[in-house]
Amino acid sequence: TWYADFITVDVDCDFLLEMVRAANFLCLPPLLQLAVLAISIHINGKSPEEIRPMFGIGNDLNDPEEKDRVRAENEWVFRARGGRMRNDGG
Repeated sequence: TWYADFITVDVDCDFLLEMVRAANFLCLPPLLQLAVLAISIHINGKSPEEIRPMFGIGNDLNDPEEKDRVRAENEWVFRARGGRMRNDGG
C-alpha cells in the first residue's frame, strides 16, 4: 500500500494529474484510482470557476462563437440528443 503513502491530499493538483497520466500509461490501476480519488477530494465543493484553472480549462462556452465551433466539431453528439446541448434548451 505504498500508493496510499505516496499520494496524500496535500499534494499539488498538477502532480496528481501527472500521476493519473503515468498510472494510466503504466497500467497501475491502484495508483490510478488513488490519484483520481485525490483529485476528486481536491475539487469537491468547489465551483466550476474554481475548478477550471486546476485543469487548464479557460472557456465555459459562454461565447456564442466558441459554442458554435464546439457544436460543429461535435455534431454527432447533438444529433444523438436531438440537437440539444445540456442546459441550453435548444
